[in-house]
Amino acid sequence: GFCVTRLLTTQEAAEVLGMSRTHLSQLRYRGRGPAFIRDGRLIRYAESDLEKWIAGRRVRPGKENR
Repeated sequence: GFCVTRLLTTQEAAEVLGMSRTHLSQLRYRGRGPAFIRDGRLIRYAESDLEKWIAGRRVRPGKENR
């Protein structure tokens, strides 16, 4: 089912992710950042999408690409 999640601004999402707003915007532009919601000119990030993006970037020790 559908679960309502809190929507964050780019600044708020960047703070959660521990990066600058500029870096998060660059990731979005390059198609490498977390999923986002566009409403006209507004960009919002669902907390659940940030969690999924973080989980997808997890690397297990010994599995790094060298």
